[in-house]
Amino acid sequence: MIPSLWELVNFSLRRFEVPIIWSYQNAARLPKQYIMVNYSSVATPEQDEYGPIDKETETRVLRSHRRATAELQFFCGHESYPLASRASMLLTNNAALEKACQLDVAVGPRTMLHHVPALLNNSQYEDRAILQFDFNYTDTLEEDVTLIDEIRFDGGFVYDFSEDPRIRCRETIRVPKSPQTKGADAAGPV
Repeated sequence: MIPSLWELVNFSLRRFEVPIIWSYQNAARLPKQYIMVNYSSVATPEQDEYGPIDKETETRVLRSHRRATAELQFFCGHESYPLASRASMLLTNNAALEKACQLDVAVGPRTMLHHVPALLNNSQYEDRAILQFDFNYTDTLEEDVTLIDEIRFDGGFVYDFSEDPRIRCRETIRVPKSPQTKGADAAGPV
Protein backbone atom coordinates (compact mmCIF):
# COMPACT_ATOMS: atom_id res chain seq x y z
CA MET A 1 0.00 0.00 0.00
CA ILE A 2 1.17 3.52 -0.78
CA PRO A 3 -0.33 5.59 2.08
CA SER A 4 -0.11 8.91 0.23
CA LEU A 5 -1.98 7.47 -2.76
CA TRP A 6 -4.74 6.26 -0.45
CA GLU A 7 -4.93 9.64 1.29
CA LEU A 8 -5.05 11.65 -1.94
CA VAL A 9 -7.72 9.41 -3.54
CA ASN A 10 -9.90 9.51 -0.42
CA PHE A 11 -9.55 13.28 -0.17
CA SER A 12 -10.21 13.94 -3.87
CA LEU A 13 -13.17 11.58 -4.29
CA ARG A 14 -14.92 12.22 -0.97
CA ARG A 15 -17.83 14.01 -2.66
CA PHE A 16 -18.86 10.76 -4.41
CA GLU A 17 -19.87 9.23 -1.06
CA VAL A 18 -18.92 5.81 -2.42
CA PRO A 19 -16.78 3.36 -0.39
CA ILE A 20 -13.16 3.18 -1.51
CA ILE A 21 -11.19 -0.03 -0.93
CA TRP A 22 -7.72 -1.39 -1.66
CA SER A 23 -7.54 -4.23 -4.15
CA TYR A 24 -6.36 -7.70 -3.14
CA GLN A 25 -7.26 -7.42 0.53
CA ASN A 26 -8.78 -10.91 0.87
CA ALA A 27 -12.03 -9.63 2.30
CA ALA A 28 -15.61 -10.27 1.34
CA ARG A 29 -16.66 -8.26 -1.69
CA LEU A 30 -18.65 -5.14 -0.88
CA PRO A 31 -22.11 -4.61 -2.28
CA LYS A 32 -22.01 -2.26 -5.26
CA GLN A 33 -21.24 0.75 -5.48
CA TYR A 34 -17.55 1.01 -4.61
CA ILE A 35 -14.23 2.17 -5.99
CA MET A 36 -11.17 -0.08 -5.85
CA VAL A 37 -7.64 1.37 -5.68
CA ASN A 38 -4.71 -0.56 -7.09
CA TYR A 39 -1.17 0.18 -8.23
CA SER A 40 1.24 -1.82 -10.28
CA SER A 41 4.72 -1.22 -11.61
CA VAL A 42 6.78 1.26 -9.61
CA ALA A 43 9.76 2.90 -11.32
CA THR A 44 12.75 3.75 -9.16
CA PRO A 45 15.65 6.11 -9.97
CA GLU A 46 19.25 5.15 -10.44
CA GLN A 47 20.34 7.12 -7.37
CA ASP A 48 18.79 7.95 -3.99
CA GLU A 49 19.18 11.33 -2.31
CA TYR A 50 21.22 11.26 0.90
CA GLY A 51 20.28 13.82 3.55
CA PRO A 52 22.71 15.43 5.98
CA ILE A 53 23.96 13.40 8.92
CA ASP A 54 22.57 14.32 12.34
CA LYS A 55 25.70 14.12 14.48
CA GLU A 56 23.80 13.72 17.75
CA THR A 57 21.72 10.72 16.68
CA GLU A 58 24.18 9.47 14.02
CA THR A 59 21.35 9.07 11.50
CA ARG A 60 20.42 10.47 8.12
CA VAL A 61 17.37 10.30 5.90
CA LEU A 62 17.45 8.73 2.47
CA ARG A 63 14.86 9.92 -0.05
CA SER A 64 13.97 8.18 -3.28
CA HIS A 65 11.48 9.26 -5.90
CA ARG A 66 8.99 6.73 -7.23
CA ARG A 67 6.55 6.63 -10.12
CA ALA A 68 3.74 4.13 -9.74
CA THR A 69 1.01 3.25 -12.19
CA ALA A 70 -2.15 3.80 -10.15
CA GLU A 71 -5.54 2.45 -11.10
CA LEU A 72 -9.05 3.19 -9.89
CA GLN A 73 -11.73 0.67 -10.81
CA PHE A 74 -15.29 1.92 -10.50
CA PHE A 75 -17.93 -0.72 -9.74
CA CYS A 76 -20.84 1.69 -9.69
CA GLY A 77 -23.38 0.29 -12.16
CA HIS A 78 -24.33 2.68 -14.95
CA GLU A 79 -22.57 5.50 -13.07
CA SER A 80 -19.16 3.79 -13.39
CA TYR A 81 -17.90 5.70 -16.43
CA PRO A 82 -19.30 9.13 -15.48
CA LEU A 83 -17.75 8.82 -11.98
CA ALA A 84 -14.40 7.73 -13.43
CA SER A 85 -14.46 10.67 -15.84
CA ARG A 86 -15.18 13.13 -13.01
CA ALA A 87 -12.53 11.47 -10.81
CA SER A 88 -9.99 12.15 -13.55
CA MET A 89 -10.68 15.87 -13.11
CA LEU A 90 -11.04 15.79 -9.31
CA LEU A 91 -7.54 14.33 -8.91
CA THR A 92 -6.07 17.43 -10.55
CA ASN A 93 -8.32 20.28 -9.37
CA ASN A 94 -7.06 23.06 -7.06
CA ALA A 95 -8.02 21.30 -3.81
CA ALA A 96 -6.33 18.08 -4.94
CA LEU A 97 -3.20 19.97 -6.01
CA GLU A 98 -2.94 21.64 -2.60
CA LYS A 99 -3.39 18.26 -0.88
CA ALA A 100 -0.78 16.73 -3.20
CA CYS A 101 1.67 19.48 -2.22
CA GLN A 102 1.07 18.74 1.47
CA LEU A 103 1.72 15.03 0.83
CA ASP A 104 4.75 15.68 -1.42
CA VAL A 105 3.16 13.75 -4.30
CA ALA A 106 1.96 14.48 -7.84
CA VAL A 107 -0.59 13.01 -10.20
CA GLY A 108 1.16 12.58 -13.54
CA PRO A 109 -0.38 11.85 -16.90
CA ARG A 110 -3.77 10.18 -16.84
CA THR A 111 -2.94 7.32 -19.16
CA MET A 112 -6.24 5.49 -19.50
CA LEU A 113 -9.97 6.10 -19.00
CA HIS A 114 -12.01 3.14 -20.25
CA HIS A 115 -15.43 1.61 -19.93
CA VAL A 116 -14.55 -2.06 -19.35
CA PRO A 117 -17.45 -4.28 -18.27
CA ALA A 118 -16.29 -7.23 -16.16
CA LEU A 119 -17.47 -10.75 -16.92
CA LEU A 120 -19.31 -12.24 -13.92
CA ASN A 121 -20.08 -15.63 -15.40
CA ASN A 122 -20.60 -17.09 -18.88
CA SER A 123 -23.48 -14.78 -19.71
CA GLN A 124 -23.50 -11.79 -17.33
CA TYR A 125 -21.43 -8.66 -17.12
CA GLU A 126 -21.21 -5.91 -14.56
CA ASP A 127 -20.56 -2.32 -15.45
CA ARG A 128 -17.04 -1.12 -14.63
CA ALA A 129 -14.82 1.79 -15.59
CA ILE A 130 -11.06 2.09 -15.11
CA LEU A 131 -9.02 5.24 -14.61
CA GLN A 132 -5.26 4.79 -14.77
CA PHE A 133 -2.67 7.49 -14.02
CA ASP A 134 0.95 7.96 -13.04
CA PHE A 135 1.45 8.67 -9.36
CA ASN A 136 4.74 10.28 -8.30
CA TYR A 137 5.80 10.14 -4.66
CA THR A 138 8.86 9.94 -2.44
CA ASP A 139 9.85 7.10 -0.14
CA THR A 140 12.03 7.91 2.85
CA LEU A 141 14.16 5.78 5.12
CA GLU A 142 16.09 6.79 8.23
CA GLU A 143 19.39 4.94 8.49
CA ASP A 144 22.00 4.68 11.21
CA VAL A 145 25.48 5.81 10.22
CA THR A 146 28.67 5.35 12.16
CA LEU A 147 30.82 8.44 12.49
CA ILE A 148 34.59 8.40 12.80
CA ASP A 149 35.64 10.73 15.58
CA GLU A 150 39.14 11.47 14.32
CA ILE A 151 41.51 10.62 11.50
CA ARG A 152 45.24 11.32 11.83
CA PHE A 153 47.64 10.96 8.94
CA ASP A 154 51.26 10.28 9.74
CA GLY A 155 53.57 9.83 6.82
CA GLY A 156 56.14 11.32 4.63
CA PHE A 157 57.03 11.94 1.06
CA VAL A 158 60.23 10.54 -0.40
CA TYR A 159 61.45 11.47 -3.83
CA ASP A 160 64.96 10.73 -5.03
CA PHE A 161 65.95 11.90 -8.50
CA SER A 162 68.74 9.32 -8.67
CA GLU A 163 66.25 6.45 -8.52
CA ASP A 164 63.14 5.68 -10.48
CA PRO A 165 60.66 8.36 -9.50
CA ARG A 166 58.26 6.85 -6.99
CA ILE A 167 56.03 8.08 -4.27
CA ARG A 168 56.29 6.31 -0.95
CA CYS A 169 53.78 7.06 1.72
CA ARG A 170 52.57 5.31 4.85
CA GLU A 171 49.24 6.24 6.41
CA THR A 172 47.74 5.14 9.70
CA ILE A 173 44.12 5.72 10.54
CA ARG A 174 43.12 5.39 14.18
CA VAL A 175 39.64 5.54 15.60
CA PRO A 176 39.96 6.19 19.31
CA LYS A 177 37.51 4.48 21.63
CA SER A 178 35.08 6.91 23.14
CA PRO A 179 31.53 6.73 24.53
CA GLN A 180 30.26 8.39 21.31
CA THR A 181 31.91 5.84 19.01
CA LYS A 182 29.61 2.97 18.11
CA GLY A 183 32.24 0.85 16.33
CA ALA A 184 35.32 -0.95 17.66
CA ASP A 185 38.78 0.60 17.88
CA ALA A 186 40.56 0.13 14.58
CA ALA A 187 44.15 1.08 13.88
CA GLY A 188 46.82 0.09 11.45
CA PRO A 189 48.41 0.86 8.11
CA VAL A 190 46.09 1.47 5.21
